[in-house]
Amino acid sequence: MNQFEKIKRDIFLKEKQMEEYKSFLLESKNTDLSKIKAPDYIQNDDKDPDRLARYYRLLNWDQASEQLELCLLLYSAGENKEVVISETRQMLQRFHRHFDLEFPDDKLYLYEADSYAYILWLLGLAVLVNDQETLIRIPQWLGGSDENDPLPYVDPPMKALLDFLGYQGALSVADKPFFPKACYRYFPELVQSKIDSEREKLLIQYLKDWYKCNKDTYWYDRHKRNDGKFFFGYWAFEAGALALLLNIDIERSGIAEKPFFPADYVRWAREIRG
Repeated sequence: MNQFEKIKRDIFLKEKQMEEYKSFLLESKNTDLSKIKAPDYIQNDDKDPDRLARYYRLLNWDQASEQLELCLLLYSAGENKEVVISETRQMLQRFHRHFDLEFPDDKLYLYEADSYAYILWLLGLAVLVNDQETLIRIPQWLGGSDENDPLPYVDPPMKALLDFLGYQGALSVADKPFFPKACYRYFPELVQSKIDSEREKLLIQYLKDWYKCNKDTYWYDRHKRNDGKFFFGYWAFEAGALALLLNIDIERSGIAEKPFFPADYVRWAREIRG
């Protein structure tokens, strides 16, 4: 067994594919998008005057989302605390730049499976690196229930999670969950329970259901496609954040060994918070 196999955190990750994808993601991160010229057919599209702006918005979104994938990939590959946390902080700032500074009209919608997963990744990572400023910003990256609704549109499970995280901004709340059978349905009971054993049981069940409840995301089963060429790992960072904030003993409960649980990140987070 070589060194990579010893240190990697995701069992599906392959070294050659990981190195190639990491190179691609690093190149994406370091690209100066202002120097990219749009194709002439986009610049000169008189029938769609907004096409050029859309082109650059999508370029920026791709760069931000690929920076998130880089964070997951580095964690999956066994990188150390300093590298992973530094990349995570940079990534959160990149999302801030995209949504708050460059494209404030761009929004994520929680009734889309990918958006729900993105928001949970971002919230979880912001908690784990103790980035309170970003934690407050993230809900504002959500779109409303319709074009006339200026408030972030969430479902009851997300509302329960945001309340627990201390978000105090106004929200528009749906009558029922966007994904009623998904593991997200455990959030309200998980954050409200006062009994340690119940919290542990619920978090274990959440992790058990987590992967299959993401079957409609773009990254589901990615380790099986193209020989894992674009695979970056499977992690429920929000579960790590909950374990941290609920003070769950991840070692005694066995949660640290559960698939998809970012145990090392939780250990680092506890060191950060002292």
